[in-house]
Amino acid sequence: MNVGARQRYRQIAANMERWRWLPRRLPAGRILVNAAAASLVLFEGGNPELRLRTIVGTPRHPTPVLAARVTSLLIAPPWDVPAAIAANEVRPLARRDPD
Repeated sequence: MNVGARQRYRQIAANMERWRWLPRRLPAGRILVNAAAASLVLFEGGNPELRLRTIVGTPRHPTPVLAARVTSLLIAPPWDVPAAIAANEVRPLARRDPD
């Protein structure tokens, strides 16, 4: 919210360009992810059937914007912290606050 008019203009223009590439009519069966709200909604027949919290990126590691056909979905997959994330994000935080 606390940005200048020029930066806000660029944000609005970028978002309008993203919307331009999305379908005009959304399919009745779809998954929408709201990165700002860190939430996912599964629609079936145009009605919201499932709502889940999601993990999204940061300004340094942004969540990608995309529209694609989903062929499969794995909810709560097993996941280990990748070495790069452990080295660049987790360890520095642990050093600053070992508790």
